[in-house]
Amino acid sequence: MEMQLGALAAPLWAGSAEKRGLDPLGMQGESIGLYQSLLPGLGNVTLRMRYYGLYAWLAQKYAQNVGNENPEEWRHFLRRGEALYALIAVAVDDAAGIAGSEWARRVLDAANGGDISLKTESRASPQHLQQSFGAFGAAYGSPLYDLDVLRLQKKSRIPVPSPGLGVRLADSFERAAGSSASTFSKAIQSRHVSTATLTSMASLSPSRIEHDSAERQCYEDILFKTGQSERHAARRDTLLLLLEVANQVAALPDVLTFRWAMYGGRLPDGTQLSTKNPGLQKRQEDWWLYHANDLTHVVLEALLAYLLELIETRFTDGVTIETLMRLAIDNIVPTLPDAVQTWKDFAAHVVTGEIVSHVDPKRERSLTESLLQGRRSSKGDSIVTYARDALRLLALLEHQSTSRKEVIARRFGKLNVAVSRSLCSELEFLAKHAEHPITEMLSTLLTERVLRRHLWVAVQKLRYQNAYTFLVDLDNGRLRLRKKDGPVFTNPRLSPAITFLRDIHLLSDKGITPRGHAVLDTTT
Repeated sequence: MEMQLGALAAPLWAGSAEKRGLDPLGMQGESIGLYQSLLPGLGNVTLRMRYYGLYAWLAQKYAQNVGNENPEEWRHFLRRGEALYALIAVAVDDAAGIAGSEWARRVLDAANGGDISLKTESRASPQHLQQSFGAFGAAYGSPLYDLDVLRLQKKSRIPVPSPGLGVRLADSFERAAGSSASTFSKAIQSRHVSTATLTSMASLSPSRIEHDSAERQCYEDILFKTGQSERHAARRDTLLLLLEVANQVAALPDVLTFRWAMYGGRLPDGTQLSTKNPGLQKRQEDWWLYHANDLTHVVLEALLAYLLELIETRFTDGVTIETLMRLAIDNIVPTLPDAVQTWKDFAAHVVTGEIVSHVDPKRERSLTESLLQGRRSSKGDSIVTYARDALRLLALLEHQSTSRKEVIARRFGKLNVAVSRSLCSELEFLAKHAEHPITEMLSTLLTERVLRRHLWVAVQKLRYQNAYTFLVDLDNGRLRLRKKDGPVFTNPRLSPAITFLRDIHLLSDKGITPRGHAVLDTTT
C-alpha cells in the first residue's frame, strides 16, 4: 500500500466556499495573541511531546544517512517517518494525539498481517495527511524552530538539530529507542515494513518516555529552562501555574479549572489559590486578562445570538434594524427592576445581587456556562433571560476590571479602541454610556457593538480574505437570517500543555507527581 503526497493544504478562507460563524465580531484575535504569548513553543495541534524528539532525530538521520540537499528528498523521507510513527502508535494502541492515526488504522486493516509499503512518490493512493510536509509542516516545525531544537541550513533550507539542545535531544531519543531506532531507520530507507515489526518498535511510541531517561530530561529542559528569554519565561511560568493548580486540587486539572482559577483566584471548592513564587503573580494576571477578554467576546457573541434568534422566530420575512432593536429592547427592559434607569443602576443591582434568576448572579462561571450551553437551544421567553444573563455577566466583568486597570492597560493600552475591540474598548464604551438611559445604552450596544460590528467584520473578511461569513443578509434595508451562531471560548493551548506535562511524568491521572513536585520546588 502506498501513500500519496498531495498539494499544500488550502489556506484559511481560500476559494469561494461559504464559511460562517468564525469570530463573527472580530474580537477573538486579542485573546489569541495573549495565549500565544503565554505558551510559546506549543500549539493547539502539537499534541504529543515525543514528536519533538522524533523530528530532531529524523533530521539528524537524514543528514547522516541521506544528505541530499533537494528539499523534495527531505520531504519524502519526513513523510515516510511520520507514516511509520503513526503505524507504530496504532499497532501498539498508543495513538492519542498522533497525526495520521485514522489512515494508519485503515492501512493496518488492509494489510491483514502482511507488509506495508512506505513509498511516497505515487499520487494514486490516499495520503495520510493533506499537508505536503505532514504534521511537521502543519504543526511541529514552527515550534521546533522557535525553541531552537531545529535550525534551517542556509543553502538547502533543510532542518538539522541545533548544536547543543537539538543534538542532545536527537541522541537521547536514539538511545531511548534502543534497537528500535535501527529498525525504524531501515524501514524508512527500504520503504516498507511488516506488521509484525511495528509492535517490536513499541519503545518509540509517545507514552513510552522513560522516567529516568536523558530524553525525558531534555523535554523538561525545553519546557522549563528559558535562559534570559522573557518570552519563553512566560511558557515556563504558565506550566508552573498548571503544576501549582494540580498540586492544590490534588487532581489532574482540566482547562476550565485552570482558566477559572486564574480568573477568580480560587479553586473549584472555593479555597484560595496560593502560589509560592511571587513572580508567578504577574503571569496569573496575564491569564486573568486573557480569560476576561474571552468573557467579553462571549457576552457580545451571546447578544448577537439573541438577535439572530429574534429574527428567526419573529421575522421570517425579514426585518429592519430599527424594528429588530425595538423588539429586542422592549423584551429586556420589563425584566429589570423599576429602579434601573441607567447602565450604572443595572450594574450596581447585579453586583449587589439584587437581580436574581436561576443562575447565581455573582458567579461569572455559572453565567458563562449558561451562555455557552444555551447557544443552540434558547427559545421563546428563555431567550430574553439568555440576553439578560449576558448583560449581567458584562456588569460583573466590568466590576472585576475596576481593580485591574494597570493589567489591562499594560496589554491593551496602546490599541486604537475605535478599530480594535477588546475588554479595554468595551469597558470604555460602558464608562461612556454609564449614565445614559438604559434603553438608549442598550440600543447603542446592540446596534453598534453587536449587529453593525458583525456586518462590518463580515465585509472585511469578504473583501480581504474572500470569505463569506455573514450570519444575516441586509437587502433593501431588511435583515434576513442566514445561519445562527453562538458564543465560544478561544482554545489557549492548555490542553496540549497538560498532555506534555503528563508525557514527561510531571502530571498523572491523579494530579501532580513526585517529579512534578520537584520541578515546582526547585523552579519556584
